[in-house]
Amino acid sequence: MKRINLYFATAMTVLISLFILFLIWPPSIALFASQKAILFLEGQDWFADFFNVMRYLSDDVGFYYCKINESDGHSGFPIGLGIMYPMAQLVDYSNMSLQDCWMSKSAIFSCIAFLTIQIFLFWDSLNRVCEKFHVAKYNLFIFVFSSSFIFTLERANSIFLGASLINYYLAYYDNISAKLRYFSLVCICLAATLKGYPVFFGLLLLKEKRYKDILFCIIFTIIIAFAPFMFMEGGFENLSKMIENTGLNNASYIYSYRYMFGIHKLVYLICQHFHLSSASIEQAIGVTRIIETSLALLSFILVLAERRLHRQCLLIVCCILLLPINSGFYTSLYLLPVMLIFFQERAFSKIDYFITALFCLVINPLQIITPNSLTHYFTPFIANVALVILWITLIISTLPKLKEQIQSH
Repeated sequence: MKRINLYFATAMTVLISLFILFLIWPPSIALFASQKAILFLEGQDWFADFFNVMRYLSDDVGFYYCKINESDGHSGFPIGLGIMYPMAQLVDYSNMSLQDCWMSKSAIFSCIAFLTIQIFLFWDSLNRVCEKFHVAKYNLFIFVFSSSFIFTLERANSIFLGASLINYYLAYYDNISAKLRYFSLVCICLAATLKGYPVFFGLLLLKEKRYKDILFCIIFTIIIAFAPFMFMEGGFENLSKMIENTGLNNASYIYSYRYMFGIHKLVYLICQHFHLSSASIEQAIGVTRIIETSLALLSFILVLAERRLHRQCLLIVCCILLLPINSGFYTSLYLLPVMLIFFQERAFSKIDYFITALFCLVINPLQIITPNSLTHYFTPFIANVALVILWITLIISTLPKLKEQIQSH
């Protein structure tokens, strides 16, 4: 039963070893010549997700009204800003450019300090998942060298915190201890408020008909999401501005494909490859978004029909990664705890080995550069395709369960 985990570990060890080897000694083979492609813009924009938020928070007009990178990153509920606000007080970011942040020792220290806290929580939370499902902890060392982890580390994105909260939720949501169960509920509420789409993991509560816990989560999430607006200058005007910024953000990223997940990203690449008109591309993307939403709704129904936890979680995480317009590669952190649940001891089928191979492709760190392909950075393209195939495979293989449910009623 543990053989499938060994199969995964062996495949990932080979990929990681080649990645490190080619990173240290770039080969003459052009396909593998630039392993720095694992980083956003090959490392020319490092720690930007952290430093940009610091700059927005330090602007006198307020985070939501800041004009720096106006169409990017000015959304999200205030609780996330409150968590990061103390870091913004360590350095005067008000008149600093992104380049100034890179040159400031104090700014670098504040970033590393914030990352250290997040990584500790992420490691600890994954460790709890391993303990709950009796999965080998060597998987955690593999995850550290995955594209998911390295990409997020270079971005210094706060999704480390959101992913940690989901890990704690998965570790304790059905614990016999009432305190730990409510701790897990608080975790998913915070994760949903910070990053939005992790709320889909609440389907596990609906599956178990825990309606009181769902009500608690709804009330608590509403409080922590909206109450902070009352203490901000301008009050709930910030909420309308936040919604407006979210629209601008989505409009800015809907045609972006590099380092991003989504079926619509693949459709956009294909449209670009065949030099379709802007109107045709817009129509194709519109139809694809309808398909993605339909697949997500079907997945939610299948989660409620499916009895196996690992299948439920995989369906949920595919929706979290593939449904949003702006789903950067750092969102694949949500896949890691689900992979641990998948590797728990049970009877494995042939399709499980295929799914494991797809896992390797999604988090593979080995970079392939192909100038003559649809996209110059081929590894992220492969990862996106693998995730889409995983989603479709799960839906098709789980549909019989839904048919059984309908027939039994």
